[in-house]
Amino acid sequence: MRWPGSNCVRFWRSLEVPRWWPVPILAVQPVILFWTTLLSKTTHIPWDLAGFHVPLAGVVVEALRSGRFPLWEPYTYAGYPFHADLQAQLFYPPAWLGFAFGVVRDDAILYWLEWLVALHLVLAGIGAYLLLRRLECGRGAALFGATAFQLGCFFVSQPQHLGAISAAAWMPFAWLGVVQLADGFTPKRFAVLAIALAMTFLAGFASVTLISYGTTAYLAAVLAIRQRNWWLPVTVFAAFGVAAGLSAVQLMPSLELSSQSAASNRWLWNEPGGLPVRALASAIWPNRLHVFTPFDHSLFKETANFTFLYFYSGQLTVWLALAALFVRKGPARLFSWLAVLCALVLFGGPLPGYLEIFHHLPKVVRNTAYTESALAGFSLAMAVAAAMVLQQLTQHRPRWAAAMALATGVELLLVASNRPMNTGEGGWKRHDSTRQVMRDPRLLAALRSMVHETEPPLRTDTMEYSPRFTSSAPLLRLPSANGDNPFAPLRMLAYRGIFTKVVPWERQYPIQDFASPFIDAASVGFLIREGPPLDAGRLSAARWQRIEIPSERPLTVYRNLAALPRYRLVTEVRSAANVEEARRLLPTVDPRTTAIVEHPVTLPSPNPETAGRVAVLSYLPERVELRVEAGEPSFLLAAEGYAPGWRAAIDGVPHPVYPANVAFMGLPVPVGTHLVTLEYSPKSLTWWAAVSALSWSGLTIWALFLPRKITTRKG
Repeated sequence: MRWPGSNCVRFWRSLEVPRWWPVPILAVQPVILFWTTLLSKTTHIPWDLAGFHVPLAGVVVEALRSGRFPLWEPYTYAGYPFHADLQAQLFYPPAWLGFAFGVVRDDAILYWLEWLVALHLVLAGIGAYLLLRRLECGRGAALFGATAFQLGCFFVSQPQHLGAISAAAWMPFAWLGVVQLADGFTPKRFAVLAIALAMTFLAGFASVTLISYGTTAYLAAVLAIRQRNWWLPVTVFAAFGVAAGLSAVQLMPSLELSSQSAASNRWLWNEPGGLPVRALASAIWPNRLHVFTPFDHSLFKETANFTFLYFYSGQLTVWLALAALFVRKGPARLFSWLAVLCALVLFGGPLPGYLEIFHHLPKVVRNTAYTESALAGFSLAMAVAAAMVLQQLTQHRPRWAAAMALATGVELLLVASNRPMNTGEGGWKRHDSTRQVMRDPRLLAALRSMVHETEPPLRTDTMEYSPRFTSSAPLLRLPSANGDNPFAPLRMLAYRGIFTKVVPWERQYPIQDFASPFIDAASVGFLIREGPPLDAGRLSAARWQRIEIPSERPLTVYRNLAALPRYRLVTEVRSAANVEEARRLLPTVDPRTTAIVEHPVTLPSPNPETAGRVAVLSYLPERVELRVEAGEPSFLLAAEGYAPGWRAAIDGVPHPVYPANVAFMGLPVPVGTHLVTLEYSPKSLTWWAAVSALSWSGLTIWALFLPRKITTRKG
């Protein structure tokens, strides 16, 4: 008697499929994962994608629409060097797909970035597939491993972090470069590794970059020991150096900005406690800790972020990866132990010596490290180890491996789709954009009309923690003296400490002393509160006047009747040797008449009545033209965030710009009427851009035109 399914088996065996058949599957799976977001548009990728990454992309889109390259971001912290903000992905080529579509439709930036997330999942899947093919896996087993990575724990739980997703997508290519170089050196193989490492950094999330570089170095070291190929780690180390050259245009400015921002102090409080070990149970039982119902506190009782407590990459994946620990033949065991090392980083907080080792790491590593980012390396290592075991089990039955790959893809899509960590209610049209705030276009139009009464516009500030009007300020085009960014300038945080409560590990300082004249000196014209009005006692200063805003949303706005213009003249200057001394002196003076300048400046006896006036002739974020009429030698104070790279000219003659009033800048001007220009154009950026351009050109020529002969170096 013939088995009823025998016809199906014969049909399956008779199928003739193209050799590239896994590629369209890897291309379609992310779209299915996010289909309600990308196709039906009834949901969105929640949290940081909309609230943090979209505003950064909004700065780029606005600049491109006006024909500029965005070097300076004028909307948060009274301005900061935007080109140096790694998170903005300004020099990351794939990000320009989102920017380009944003120029066409800037109110849909969130939607374009959601597609960018999906495209990086496609890239990650293809990279993992190529890696596994290089490791001699068949197409079915390679598709299985690529699917387990593409739809596994990291990518389905972290899509809100665009930079992390982008950086992790290049990790398989870095590993592929090492595996190829272990077989023999060629310029193309070296280029694959160097480019993958550079793109991992340019993608904009340094913590995942650390994991990618660390796991790449681990692979190089282990393969070198196994093969006694001592040239391999030297070659990989050289690739690290070339990657630094390729990314120099972003690397060096980011290091400079980091040293001058809140990011430089993160090591003081960054204590990686590690995730609870019980979270590993979710690798078998995905909802073991109720991560699918994280807002039901009767069920979810964990203190850790629920998005990092999801470890599911498929039932078959976890069991095969565990089996790989005991496999002696082939490199599967290498990758399974790499997964174990990543797990130790994730869960090792309680282990003896864990914190001691962390405390001895360089400060730059401690400032950058988020131990949760090791989830990316864990996910890829486990997927690779599982695929290699599957290949051994099905090496004579490749169609069974393909069937298991397809089944795993279906399983992961059913388990992971439309979960709280990757899907929020409401499509992109319901969120703040360049055309609406709080789902009300009229409200945003009313706020802009008030703020932009002057040129340049007055700034806003907040009375409480309010990401909508701080981190999202660039998207709404509402300049703020506050912000919420890891690259918060230390100078501005020190300045805000005069009238706010300073919490070292925070980046957003809501106003507490509403009577402080330093609010006026920062050109803050409006206070915004998401809620009903405060008690009159909280705003006892007579200069605050409540404004009625036509909106159905609970929003309260106060106008500052004493706000000072962004560019003005003062006739009294006190010199300070450094920023610390300036911070001590500043609270002792009246910022409306006096400037604390970190440079010796001598002016005649002060006479505020003859200070003169300043007229703004043209204003762009990177370039300002002013007509200054000084009745006597004065100091031009610009309430624009100070950063190296600002240059000035008086009547066309270059003049240095000095830090003033801790957070701002200025320069002395002689008596009379003068044309003063302020321009942000850091010379160092030109040099580092040249280094990157030469590195890309040299690597391309070397990889494409040098002989392709494989050079094998083994001890």
